[in-house]
Amino acid sequence: MRFTSIENDTLHSDDRKVLVGDRMSVDYSQTTYYYDSIGTDMYVHGAENVPMCQDFVFPYEIFNHYTDKTNRIYYRMFMDTGILRYDEEIQPQEWKPVPNEHKIIMGHTCNKATTVYKGRSYVAWYTLDIPIPLGPFKFQGLPGLILAISDSEGKYAWRATGLERTKRPIVEYRYSNVIPCSRKKARATISKMFKAPFAHINSMGQQVFIMGTDGGVRQASPQYDEHSMNVFFLEKE
Repeated sequence: MRFTSIENDTLHSDDRKVLVGDRMSVDYSQTTYYYDSIGTDMYVHGAENVPMCQDFVFPYEIFNHYTDKTNRIYYRMFMDTGILRYDEEIQPQEWKPVPNEHKIIMGHTCNKATTVYKGRSYVAWYTLDIPIPLGPFKFQGLPGLILAISDSEGKYAWRATGLERTKRPIVEYRYSNVIPCSRKKARATISKMFKAPFAHINSMGQQVFIMGTDGGVRQASPQYDEHSMNVFFLEKE
């Protein structure tokens, strides 16, 4: 599944994996998984420092526990400053089928449906060939697997790039730097992180070094070097 987003007029993409099991599904970044695997292996072999991902990734890992009707969300803050984790009740989308509109995706005939979710309008394409009522992110409730979905503003889109059967179990990894919180607290923390990134990094016990005008390297100061960034929430509400 490829996720694309447009932020500050820049197109980003993230190759993601959506695994569907009997009791839950998970949507995660394959890029993040790759760097996690490398880092874990290096730590096991005695490394003190490991490479950090420099690519764009959609920083969410979403576990859909349909037996408990709960989503568990992990959000990776930048500069390895921690992973926010919160649970929320699953809120199924209310879909409106669009009759007589079809599209072929990866050889599967797909039907069209629309919904409004968390402040955004979406168009989804799902196939009855695969009667699984799930899709990427938190989307679910259609009578077939969602192979493509995008918002009406053209900023966010997901599209399937491959399908396979696997016996690979879905494992919820226990991260060491998890920060349990509520959804409200997570959104507030993310907003502060983008508004004052250096202050955020310092508050998490880490430091940032920058090159000065004289060519020397010094520790960044939140008071003098702070650089606010725009924060984009896929969920407006």
